[in-house]
Amino acid sequence: MKTPDLIRERRLERSFTQQRLGEIMGYTGNCAQVTVATWESGKSKVPRKKIKKLAELLDIPVELLIS
Repeated sequence: MKTPDLIRERRLERSFTQQRLGEIMGYTGNCAQVTVATWESGKSKVPRKKIKKLAELLDIPVELLIS
């Protein structure tokens, strides 16, 4: 499974909306939802400084988020 798909799957398993996950990750307003949407579409990668937190929240190995 590709990383964007895994992020989406794990987010949904935990009943987070894109907006809520973005807010937990430290983003605000419309930026929260848009940021997570770009990760899930593969248009952008999770910033290095946010990888550990996202990995812990979604129970994804850090290595998968780095690749």
